Amino acid sequence: NINDAVEYILRDISDLEPPGAWIYFPIPNYQDYDQEQIDSLLASWQRQQIQLEEWWLKYLFHNSTNITEKLTLFWHDHFATSAETIIYPPAMYHQNRVLREHSIGNFKDLVTMMTFDPAMMIWLNNNENSVGSINENFSRELLELFTLGEGNYTEQDVTEAARSLTGYFTDGLNIYFAHELFDDGEKTFLGQTGNFDAYDIIDIIFDQPQTAYFICEKLY
Repeated sequence: NINDAVEYILRDISDLEPPGAWIYFPIPNYQDYDQEQIDSLLASWQRQQIQLEEWWLKYLFHNSTNITEKLTLFWHDHFATSAETIIYPPAMYHQNRVLREHSIGNFKDLVTMMTFDPAMMIWLNNNENSVGSINENFSRELLELFTLGEGNYTEQDVTEAARSLTGYFTDGLNIYFAHELFDDGEKTFLGQTGNFDAYDIIDIIFDQPQTAYFICEKLY
């Protein structure tokens, strides 16, 4: 009956073992590597990526009707990331865990976590966004693809959001903030003015009724 079907879709599923011990390895000091060591490192990352893909496919195969797995795949598509650019497999693994663990949770919390996700920062270049050298890739996608949808913001909003998102950078696993890289000037975003940072931008986005309409339509 329908109640059993809903219970089955919403059932808890047990975690698989991690794809490999490499998810716990510290970031290698590859700046000091010679070419042979770099080639070896890249080859090991390629093997790890294959292990990661197989690990996720096992989840999907064994739990194809489970809401967590369906939404993990949905969010992966929604946030549109790819290992083609993020060649560091631990970053992709930890992003997948974030999507899975928050797949049926609070959407604002998930957007906040993805804003500061190392793989996302590399994928959409917020890692390279700093005062005096604004990179709008992430702020544009945040507004167009992730939260509001095309036509519900201006080009100025994209720029002002990017300014507010400056100062953060990542080594692939950890997030850092450097105040000297942050644009601490006044910004005007979606009709509000202030010395906004990344958290303020997310708050303002989620004050917009359009954000709820957008994600509900996408889910539907």
